[in-house]
Amino acid sequence: MQRRKLLTWIAILIFSGGILFWFRFALVNRLQHYILQNIGSEAVVSNHNFLSADSIHSQHRIYSLTGIDRIWPHRVNSLRRFRYLYHEFPGFESDIRFSQTDHKLYVAHDPDEINYLTIADYFLNDPDHKLFWLDVKNLGDSNINSFCAELQKLDAAYSIKNRVILESSDTSALKRIEELGYLASYYLPPVNRADPIACKKYTDSISGFLKNHSVFISQDIGMHDFITKNFPGQKQLVWDIRFWNGMNNDLLLKHSNDTSLLICLINVKSPGYM
Repeated sequence: MQRRKLLTWIAILIFSGGILFWFRFALVNRLQHYILQNIGSEAVVSNHNFLSADSIHSQHRIYSLTGIDRIWPHRVNSLRRFRYLYHEFPGFESDIRFSQTDHKLYVAHDPDEINYLTIADYFLNDPDHKLFWLDVKNLGDSNINSFCAELQKLDAAYSIKNRVILESSDTSALKRIEELGYLASYYLPPVNRADPIACKKYTDSISGFLKNHSVFISQDIGMHDFITKNFPGQKQLVWDIRFWNGMNNDLLLKHSNDTSLLICLINVKSPGYM
């Protein structure tokens, strides 16, 4: 009899564990959603305050964001994840790879992740016209003209110019994107911060580019203090994707009220997470 009871409890525990594992992303998502909503009344910083009167991007909707709306999910790289999170956030970050073969913008972080999904599929499933931070992984001299041509086609079809931010580490590509009137962000390459000579060359080079171009700068939150110190007044797009940081009330409130940031990405769990 005791053996039967023990086996019953083991079966219950295994079944319960399986249920929790299967729905783990949905359960964590509900908790994260609750945390963000809980700090909403204290998150008051508005991106509109950072808009200069003569900005060529005055109509861009990033400047309509306030408080927790400045916190977005990182790596929304599946249609299932996009649909699941759609009503929780005003914007999403996705990784993009441009194909020179068919001139499509595929949603993929690495080359081997490219399948059928393109960013156009998101726009087709976007009745509220959300905002997008597109981390374009492979822009360069060889494909920037084709990329820009496809970008213009997407804008004609889905009116995306005032609601996308295009991120790249290629300064030549950023110049072309900027010339077309799109809002861009310069992904800062890593630097050895322990080497003062390397840091000086790094900051001088980047400062020269930023002086002549209206772009944001983007990097991991670990670079936030370095960027704030060396590029004062330059608005940042950052990501803080450590799992527990995305569950920390105080830290999320700090990010949502940080006047040096326009958007902070966090590690939001959901079905379809990749």
